Amino acid sequence: MKRLFTISILLAVFSSFSFAAGLGFNGVAAHAGFVLPMEDGLEAGFGFGAKVNMGEITDGLTLLPVVFYHIPGTEVSSFDFSVLIIGADVQYGIDDNIYVGGGLHYNNKSVEVDLGPFGTVDDSEGTIGLAAIAGYNLNLGSLPAAIEARFGIVGDYNHLEIGLDVFFGGN
Repeated sequence: MKRLFTISILLAVFSSFSFAAGLGFNGVAAHAGFVLPMEDGLEAGFGFGAKVNMGEITDGLTLLPVVFYHIPGTEVSSFDFSVLIIGADVQYGIDDNIYVGGGLHYNNKSVEVDLGPFGTVDDSEGTIGLAAIAGYNLNLGSLPAAIEARFGIVGDYNHLEIGLDVFFGGN
């Protein structure tokens, strides 16, 4: 219930900010990439999600609410770890192709341990994290896309993600 309440509050804040600033819907991106955790016990895995282009806050500075889900690998087969990331990024276009930026995110880390005949143990923890972002815009046929590197700083889940965004819809 706390998780649903937190997600609702974040969405309300992003929505009210975007409408107050006169921003609008400029497309949604499907996101997929490789996740490289920097912590011991976690291995490379996958991440996927979406981001919404809400337009420019000011000249060259774009607001993008984001939702990502990471599934890094683990060294122990009976141990599953995943992270739900909800937040907002801002990106500054250096030129037509290259952008840099950052983000503020809520990260819900979930752990499930299989204890065999004794059942499973589940736990989750929410933390606030930051991200540094660099990307390169390109086109895949007629669709705008971007190759992006994101470095997430989340206490005990620092990670690098190399991903591809493909945008649909919008202006």
